[in-house]
Amino acid sequence: MGIPAEIHAVTATPPAAGLQDWARRMRYQLLWRVAMARSAVIVTGHHADDQAETVQMRLERGSGLAGVGGLNWLQSYDGALIIRPFLKLPAAELRRYGAHLPAVDDASNRDERFERARLRRDARGFADHGVTADRLQRLARAARSITGYLDACLHSVCHLDPQGWACFHPDELKGLPEAVRVHLLRNLAAAMNSAQHPPGVAAAERLSAWLDATDSGTTTLGGLEWQARGGKIWVFPEAERPPAARAVEAGHAVFDQRWVLNIPCRGELAPLGSLRFAALRKHHPHIQKAIQKAPARAYWRWPVFTPWQDSSATKLAQNVTSSDKNTAQWGGEGFIRLEDGAIIPHLSRTYLSVNGDHISSLCMYFHARDGFAAQAGLSERLNP
Repeated sequence: MGIPAEIHAVTATPPAAGLQDWARRMRYQLLWRVAMARSAVIVTGHHADDQAETVQMRLERGSGLAGVGGLNWLQSYDGALIIRPFLKLPAAELRRYGAHLPAVDDASNRDERFERARLRRDARGFADHGVTADRLQRLARAARSITGYLDACLHSVCHLDPQGWACFHPDELKGLPEAVRVHLLRNLAAAMNSAQHPPGVAAAERLSAWLDATDSGTTTLGGLEWQARGGKIWVFPEAERPPAARAVEAGHAVFDQRWVLNIPCRGELAPLGSLRFAALRKHHPHIQKAIQKAPARAYWRWPVFTPWQDSSATKLAQNVTSSDKNTAQWGGEGFIRLEDGAIIPHLSRTYLSVNGDHISSLCMYFHARDGFAAQAGLSERLNP
């Protein structure tokens, strides 16, 4: 077909159980790495039959409305975009279209140790009882339409800030049906936290009751703090349960499952923490306004990058000129260098530069997990 191809191998050791889930994660991690490095999108070959199987598997597991929606044709994956353009096409139609092309058949598709293979084996029996692929696909479309509308409601009442926190007025949720409130709270939690799945319905119902009963104080749900203050509810990751510091190489990295960074050199990523945040407020008073929008604890899990001594960015960071010896411009093209040499990247694409020459990038942006309203709205506009 004249399309350049690369082959990347997974070198990690497969687990004894959950092989297919593990293999899926490994594939997407490899695809993500290449996509981020090249500012590309990930395109998959999922088709309508895959969608029907996914919906049926989730029904059997007791999934709610969002799960029954199945695969999204447009999805964000740690800052990269995944597109599934063939979700409405049956597998047979795709095979006819590509009949003249050489193809590789994955034997695991028929291995009945795996759930999807067993589902395909039993498909005829399900169809005899009215559970057909077409009906499952229609169910998925209906579920996605409903959840898309609910997500748009969340977007209208909740502010998701690029600094990594959210806030809303609890009065905006009053008067909504309880099931709608619970869905919105679970969806917000899923967008904000680092877990793979939203909190359970029962836990979200308890949070909904707490919102009705309090105008101050803090509770937790889904790895998040929900703080009532000044007539608003502030939502941010639990400040005292930060991710561990870790070494990183040059290139793209995801920190705390919420921040996507482009790292210029080898170094360490770590959470800002309370002590560094206190130093930030003390030594960089000109950014007070920028970091006083939310409770102080909302900033403790900001990523901080420390270049290693053998890296070019150490000298680079020391030579940045600015009005303040430790702070480059806080704005569209700035970052903050703390007194211990660590760097807080600004929350946008930016550069470390010396004398105006762009040397290497150090950019960071906040990534809300799948399901938040902006994602739903984009899907609706592109796929009416």
